Amino acid sequence: MPVFVVTKTMRCTWLRAARQVSTTSEPDLSANQNQGDTSNTEQANLTASVEVQTAIELNNTEQGNLTLSTEVESMGLNTTEQGTCTGTIQVRPRGETMGKEIDSISHGLGCPIPIIIKKGKRRPEAPMQAAKLASESGTIMRKNIKIYPNWTKYYKNNGEQLENLKGKLKIKFDINTDSSPVKAACEDILKGGVRQMRYRLKKKYFDGVPANQVRTTSPLKHMSDEEWRQLVDMWSSPEHKDKCAKNQLNREKVKYQQRTGSRSYIAQAYVVDDMHAQEALTSPPVEDGQQAKTSIEAISKVLPKSNTFLRNVGIQQPAAKTPNVVKDLQTELDAKKLESARLQQELERLKAQAQESDAKVDKQAEEIASLRKMAAENQSLLRQMIAFGQSQIAPP
Repeated sequence: MPVFVVTKTMRCTWLRAARQVSTTSEPDLSANQNQGDTSNTEQANLTASVEVQTAIELNNTEQGNLTLSTEVESMGLNTTEQGTCTGTIQVRPRGETMGKEIDSISHGLGCPIPIIIKKGKRRPEAPMQAAKLASESGTIMRKNIKIYPNWTKYYKNNGEQLENLKGKLKIKFDINTDSSPVKAACEDILKGGVRQMRYRLKKKYFDGVPANQVRTTSPLKHMSDEEWRQLVDMWSSPEHKDKCAKNQLNREKVKYQQRTGSRSYIAQAYVVDDMHAQEALTSPPVEDGQQAKTSIEAISKVLPKSNTFLRNVGIQQPAAKTPNVVKDLQTELDAKKLESARLQQELERLKAQAQESDAKVDKQAEEIASLRKMAAENQSLLRQMIAFGQSQIAPP
């Protein structure tokens, strides 16, 4: 065990319990208490709570020698004593932080964050939905998804890894994982995520490492050693090295790099459309005798009436005349629009199931027809055999 000798001023109190410390103190109170030499040999076993004003990083259970100045407030005793305390400090470990923001947003909304992906799209249009979907998917893949050498292995076992991703996303979000656009989006997210994770593993554990020092055990908890060795064998093959060299040359030919950051193109297009809609307010066609709208006037049409920016720039908004009934109706209308979008996705799912069931019924009907045909043929063959046998047995 490491030994830490720290000189700090700490406040000890019996009522506040932040960390439990078992201490043995040998106080010297002869100057303040006038108790003679007997106070020098007094030993007291103190169990105190220490609130440290400076950050001292220790393990959960570390033994240390602390030289400190404490102030004991207990049972009417208010003295300052110098001593050496040897004890065990229990540090409370930091809890889980991933996913806390999504939980807080869902708590504020009163429901999980809705994820709506339209037909033909691979990501949600709303930037907040796209960002939260991407971040949560990345967290799930880093913790649970295995990394295979190629994409075809993810289709084995009925797409177990893809179903794992969709199941965990359904827990966090209000998302219909049975709709076709959501399936395509989850597949695209999984394909891009595992490719990026494979690249990071190769960069950290393979590139620049001598062949005899490449690790043979998996660095990930959810991957077996055999699966890790398959990745290493793929990276070591000459075909893969030639492919990497060709891809590097192709990337050097790219003239215009991506400039949208971590935001997807679909979310970026959504933001650009909103920006162009605001620009259209500031530059509409001006008729004779009229003046073009200023930026503040355009912003006043976009911002809500209760925004303080309008009052600060001197724009007086008329008092809101909308009754509460109209506000309730507007809220109900928005809720119905969201519900209609969900019902549309549910309808698409039911249509797909109906088509699958019809296909199964047609296939079963074809199988029944073929069985009947085979049965008829067998019966005809059996009759012919019986007739032939009787003709052979009959006397001449």
